[in-house]
Amino acid sequence: MKAIIFLIILASFGCKKTKESKNKKTASKNVTKNNKDQKPKKPKTLKKSKKQKTENNIKDFESANKWLRFLKGSKIDNARKFILEQGEKSVDILIKNLKSNNKVLRINSVKLLGKLKDKAAKALPLLQKLVTEDEWFAMRSTAIESIYKIDPDHEDNIKVFTRALKDKAGLVRWNALLHLGKMGEKAKAVEKEIRARMKDDKNWVRFRAAIVLADIFKDPSAFETIKKDYKSGDMRFRKKVIVVMEKLKDKEGEILQEVLGVMALGLQDKNTNIARIATNLLKNFGSKVNKNQQLIKVLKKTSKSDDYTIKKYSTEILNSIGKQPKSSKK
Repeated sequence: MKAIIFLIILASFGCKKTKESKNKKTASKNVTKNNKDQKPKKPKTLKKSKKQKTENNIKDFESANKWLRFLKGSKIDNARKFILEQGEKSVDILIKNLKSNNKVLRINSVKLLGKLKDKAAKALPLLQKLVTEDEWFAMRSTAIESIYKIDPDHEDNIKVFTRALKDKAGLVRWNALLHLGKMGEKAKAVEKEIRARMKDDKNWVRFRAAIVLADIFKDPSAFETIKKDYKSGDMRFRKKVIVVMEKLKDKEGEILQEVLGVMALGLQDKNTNIARIATNLLKNFGSKVNKNQQLIKVLKKTSKSDDYTIKKYSTEILNSIGKQPKSSKK
């Protein structure tokens, strides 16, 4: 019995001790927390931005060339800036880069040659060769752009761009048409080759050919092909067609009536965003809309649209040409 009483006393003493130790620990934790709160905070140092870190890193052509092997980043931006600042001194190095096995280095060099413009004139023969012989379609397409930037009036441009119209890559054919269009009257020498692209297997290449025919040759017949392509094209293509239409003019600088026919398709597009763009652009056409009965008919229909924007713009256009839509009877 004595032994049992002794054990009970011992156990109760142990419990008190553990409680006291726990209380001491929690008290010490609270003290340290309070001390931490009371300590003054160190002021935050301003971190250097990436631009600041790499601002002065590019100081020679060797380091610039190293970073031209990358597509993105602040260092490649600084490398391009350095190359362009050196001007004509950079041309020989960029020409040498065209023989590299690194695709990114080569295409960056081609772009930079174009940005150097007439300072890079000696690179033209090599760039012309790239358009027809390089295996990478992106390189062939980029070379066309740089050739035009270096010398838009060069006597060989028509020949080089016309040859590119038969390239196996749609992007190259499209870019060739784009730059032939920029050459204006000179492109009339290759009308046959441009018209042949109206049978291209890519609708966006056919569209670019139609723009050249309408813009340079003032031939609106290509718009029938555009209308067919519009109806069967995807959303991205249809949107592009509507946006570009506004820029096409006739010989007197007036909006082509065929353009209004395509815009009528845009007004009725199943995609609300495209229909909104069409109505917004049509506001700039002014009284020209009055000459197209088909478009007026469509506008009267869209003036009753459930979409607020389409309804508002359609009504405004009709009001501006004196064709106010009849209010619906209650």
